Amino acid sequence: MIAAALCLAAAVVAHDGPVASTATLPPMPRVRAAGTTFVDAAGTPLRLRGVNLGNWLIVEGWIMELLHGFSKDPEIPDERALWALMAKRFGPDRALRLAQAHHEAWTSHADFVRIARAGFNVVRIPVWHAWLDGTELPHGAYATAGWTWLDLAVRWAVHNRLWVILDLHGAPGSQNDWDHSGVKGRNRLFRDPAAQAATVALWAKMAAHFRGQPAVLGYDLLNEPRGGSPAEIAALHARLYTAIRAVDPDTLIIMEDGLHGLETMPTPAAQGWTNVAYEIHFY
Repeated sequence: MIAAALCLAAAVVAHDGPVASTATLPPMPRVRAAGTTFVDAAGTPLRLRGVNLGNWLIVEGWIMELLHGFSKDPEIPDERALWALMAKRFGPDRALRLAQAHHEAWTSHADFVRIARAGFNVVRIPVWHAWLDGTELPHGAYATAGWTWLDLAVRWAVHNRLWVILDLHGAPGSQNDWDHSGVKGRNRLFRDPAAQAATVALWAKMAAHFRGQPAVLGYDLLNEPRGGSPAEIAALHARLYTAIRAVDPDTLIIMEDGLHGLETMPTPAAQGWTNVAYEIHFY
């Protein structure tokens, strides 16, 4: 990992209180799908109670008061525009230092402690692809710090007996029109072969990085992929499934309907998919 990210990790742990190594802790039970429920390795059904950590590794304007209220700013429709504006005003290095300050302040180990004490057992972590591949951000070593933050989140989760769902909330090219895909109004993923290839490569890298970590409950492939038809969404999910299973045969894979309805999604068994869960959002 880049030196800046390593310094960041040490600073966060020191600021938040020492977090011991996870090496001596018992591993989290591996979770898998079984019919319409989730079970552990022994087949015991599990009840999952989760918290979504929005606005941490992808800025969401409705949470951060960028899109409405007294602070509405037409110059900041989405996260890419936010850091571009900061770079314009303060320079790229300072813009990324501001992003680091946001990440340090928004979520910490103390939050994981509180989540566990409140009786939850899962955290879902939305992430923008740019914090993993360094694209669409001002130039700087911190631009790929998402890997360090995700590693820290898994570490914090293990210490508090929580599972983690990794959610690609903003894919290359954007999978919907909304600001919480990273770039508002772009919605290009399902029309751009290069963006699709980048998304497949990114998930393969993520799966290789986190395979064998039972605290990672599942991979949520695309948040609200509204930019494609049901058939197009299924086709891209199939590519992502194949790429992930090539390096990680065990971790649960979560696919979303893109608000088209659960009935529009293919039957996993007919696709040859195993250990898959479907996710729908109600509004």
